[in-house]
Amino acid sequence: MLPTPGHTPFHQSVVIESDGEIACFLADVCPTAAHIPLPWIMGYDLEPLVTLESKKKLWALARDQEWLLIFEHDLLIPWGRLDIDSKRPRLKDS
Repeated sequence: MLPTPGHTPFHQSVVIESDGEIACFLADVCPTAAHIPLPWIMGYDLEPLVTLESKKKLWALARDQEWLLIFEHDLLIPWGRLDIDSKRPRLKDS
């Protein structure tokens, strides 16, 4: 479990490691791939500035360790990895 407060004060994301691969079920810190850009935060997050800080930390880990990110509410893009060469957080092209 990885604390990712902001949506709610005690929000957490689930990190799973197996055979050298790491996946992260983001839950509501980033419910869809459209929410990857740092300022794209849901209007009903209780602490949006805290969400922003959580996303900054989360994206640094996801980039450095090439995590598979799982989006719980995205019907078109259920998962993906961040582009490690991009200056801004964005998904790697498939």
